[in-house]
Amino acid sequence: MKAALLAGVSFFLLFAVLGYSQPLSGFLGAVGGIAAGWIANWWNSTEEAKEPASPQKVQREKSDRPRDGGIIATQKRMKSMRERRKLRDRASEQIFSWLKRQ
Repeated sequence: MKAALLAGVSFFLLFAVLGYSQPLSGFLGAVGGIAAGWIANWWNSTEEAKEPASPQKVQREKSDRPRDGGIIATQKRMKSMRERRKLRDRASEQIFSWLKRQ
């Protein structure tokens, strides 16, 4: 809290000295004070960092996911993506050819 107030007042004075209006300096000082207080609070926190998941747990989570239909479903998705890409490319070619004619 002390760091936030000190930073807020410092930002306010800095912006006032630089020639900004008092309401804008106050607003920017408040934003700077909140940000500095947030950073100081994080810096001084005593929370323990979470341990990364073990590879066995990650593998177990992957195997618990429902399957999406296997190879055939993947091939169908790829085919539909290729068709959409062809349509998009054809439309782009038509637009560019129309623009060239103009």
